[in-house]
Amino acid sequence: MNRQSSILSRQWTGPQPPDEAAFRKGLAAECLRSLRTQTGATSPTDSGLLQQVVGAGGTAAGYLYGGWTTSVGLRAILRLVNHELGEFGAILDWGCGSARTIRWFSDLPATTALHGVDINPAAIAWCREHCRIGTFQHTAPLPPLPFATGSFDLVYGISVLTHLDETFQDAWLDELRRLVAPGGLVMLSIHGEGIARQALPGPHLQKFDTHGFLFEQATGPTVELLPAFYQVAYHSRGYVEQRWCRGFRLLLFVNHGPLYRQSLVVMQRDDTPAPVARPEPIDLPMASLDFPEVSHSCAPGSALEARGWCFGPQQRKVDLRLVLDGDVVGTCAAIEPRPDVGQAFAAYPHAARSGFSSRLSTDTWRPGLRVFWIESDASPIPLAATYLRVDG
Repeated sequence: MNRQSSILSRQWTGPQPPDEAAFRKGLAAECLRSLRTQTGATSPTDSGLLQQVVGAGGTAAGYLYGGWTTSVGLRAILRLVNHELGEFGAILDWGCGSARTIRWFSDLPATTALHGVDINPAAIAWCREHCRIGTFQHTAPLPPLPFATGSFDLVYGISVLTHLDETFQDAWLDELRRLVAPGGLVMLSIHGEGIARQALPGPHLQKFDTHGFLFEQATGPTVELLPAFYQVAYHSRGYVEQRWCRGFRLLLFVNHGPLYRQSLVVMQRDDTPAPVARPEPIDLPMASLDFPEVSHSCAPGSALEARGWCFGPQQRKVDLRLVLDGDVVGTCAAIEPRPDVGQAFAAYPHAARSGFSSRLSTDTWRPGLRVFWIESDASPIPLAATYLRVDG
């Protein structure tokens, strides 16, 4: 077994892991179905809605790119726990905002009950007007949600618990336990230990190390348009294992990758008393694609230059694979100077040499929509993804 297959085998929780080629092709087929069922690339134009889901200075392109990368990442991580998105009968996007992620699930069967909830009435109004899939509801800052016990097979919440204190956190964890059916999955993103060590000053970091959790007032414009209780929270893996797992079994702990600065906790509803499991964490690099941008068009027979940046918090050089429709079409190393990335991630000296670029021939690329992503040579999970159209 080669190194790559061995890594996938350790990450896979099903009875028999696929090889990397099969993993990529299956994921690419899902993503292409999503692209081909889209009716447009609508993005909010209101700066407040964009800031809520993209961050300060968010753009329409950033909304599409970030939502697409997150959706591809969720699909890939579900495959690691032996599931596909299309098999769930009822799915909840908890904190859906203006549909940045849920909009990419238009390929799901018509029988799938797809719901989004958010505390921002303007975001829900936008979803109802512009998102042709799903049912959207404005909800209160604290539980309960207007759903029966055991309503959902899958619940995911991206960048929600990253902003709540322990009172809100515990109330919502109890509510998510109520809402997810036995055996169902809950996927929640957090600011993990790596980002805490980059962002927190010494005294605050000491508090975080002692408790495994820290909630503090945000600095900068990240949450300025949101309620006062919505600030910034950091979680350690040990804290999550001890505090979150009542009624849940921890399946995966994924650092970075398609979650960018955040980490993803994957849990299964399980009321059987058992010792807290400690699955091996999946440590992925952080990455971003500068080009090709979403919806880029290229002509067959031309050259396409893929470029961006990538670094692992504990890894000085990342060897990358470039993947089109599930096929590896190029390789490169992320070692080029990127002073802008170095400035943004000043706690990691090697971030300043995290750039990559690779010229790809499109001679054999078939016309039509194509899904493109980058992955490290240690894992087939996409780190960042985009989509493009080959003219023809």
